[in-house]
Parts: sequence; C-alpha cells; structure tokens
Amino acid sequence: SGQAIVTNGSNTLSFATVATTNGITMTDQWRITSSSTLPGAVSLLTNWARVGSPSGYGKLGSAMSESSGFFTFPSTGVYLIEFTIMLAATSAQRYLGHRVQTTINNFSSAQTVAEQLGHMALNNSFGAYHHSSSSYIFDVTDTSQCKIRFSGVAFTPSATSVIGNSNQNSTFATFIRLGDT
Repeated sequence: SGQAIVTNGSNTLSFATVATTNGITMTDQWRITSSSTLPGAVSLLTNWARVGSPSGYGKLGSAMSESSGFFTFPSTGVYLIEFTIMLAATSAQRYLGHRVQTTINNFSSAQTVAEQLGHMALNNSFGAYHHSSSSYIFDVTDTSQCKIRFSGVAFTPSATSVIGNSNQNSTFATFIRLGDT
C-alpha cells in the first residue's frame, strides 16, 4: 500500500513510495436567506448563511468564512466555485444577472471573473423570474489575500429583487476544493 516496485535500469528491483492525493478535501455551500431589493445597478450580496438543511446536506473539511459579503478560503488550493442567482423583476429590464469578483490582494483591487446578464421583456403587472449561474476555478495561494464576492446586477434595481430563502437554495454559492495549488 502506497508503494510500487521499480527498477533502476540494472535489473535491480526496489520499492518506491507513490505520491497520492486525497481527492476533494473540502466542500461548502452558502445561500442568501431572505429576499431583498437591489440597492444599486451592481449590488454586493451580503445576507449569507451556510446551508444546513435539508436533511442529508453534507459538508466536508474546513469551512469557508464570510464577512459582509466577502468569502475567505480555509486553506490554499485550487477551488471550483459555482454560483446561481434568482432575480424577480416587476418591470422590463435591459439587463439583469450577476457578477463574480475575486482578489489576490484582499480587495485592494478586484477582478471580474464571471458575469452573466440577460434581458427581460415584460408586459404584465405581476413580474417575472430570471436566473443566471456561472462556474469559476480559483487558485488560492494565500488565504489572507485571495477572496471572492458575488453581486446582483440590474438595469432597474428598484424594480429587481434577489430571491433568498432560508430553507432552500434560490441564490447560492458552492465551494469545492479540488486539490493542492
């Protein structure tokens, strides 16, 4: 176990240790817990809570941490981040969707790494729902400097709400550590 038989080229066999990885060592999921109107055309999402239900939800490894919409990673490594937002609008929208930004300097500057926008034509007084999602792979080399944040985007923010729910995933982010950096 953990060793392989190798030859050194002169017909001499020896045992060598085989490097192995543990595979995925961390998973975590967060959701927006209540709906709210977007305060601006690009609005940082801040009402996050770790998913703890429904029954059977699992978390693996050390957890992400979140403060005022900024997510911090528990360890260095390569992470897959998946984000989905659900928006409700009561007027036609030239654009609406989401933006994902990362930093490698604790948000002294930010890089937009994903943005999904759609158009909503609306001719009723009831409104309509729109969702968008994206995935991003982030090489976290410094846990104090490498962070991520998520924003809602809308042409008419006063007529647009981010849908949140404390019991199910409507607007949510999934973090999976794929391996070492």
